[in-house]
Amino acid sequence: MKKGTVVWNGVSDRKLSREKLLKALRQSVKEGERWCWVSIILGFTLLVSLMGLLTILGRVYGWEG
Repeated sequence: MKKGTVVWNGVSDRKLSREKLLKALRQSVKEGERWCWVSIILGFTLLVSLMGLLTILGRVYGWEG
């Protein structure tokens, strides 16, 4: 295998066509990786909302940050 080639679900990125990508995505969803993505998205949303809340509180109470 050449350097710089990423293998994802056994498919190298140099040979990765759209059909193979969709097939790999369907396979990963079947294997339950969907919940991994859902938890990542929920965690990111929670982090952004928490940062927004802290910014609002900081402005209300005059904190620097």
